Amino acid sequence: MTVNLIGAGGTGSQVLTCLARLDTALRGLGHPGLFITVYDSDIVT
Repeated sequence: MTVNLIGAGGTGSQVLTCLARLDTALRGLGHPGLFITVYDSDIVT
């Protein structure tokens, strides 16, 4: 399953954490897991 996450700030980072946990659970049940791509145009300096 492919997931595109737009933004990795406050809410996006929380969503990404939940997606990582979901991926772990799915793989534990024999599912191939998630393919996650994160898009964020912010530049951290």
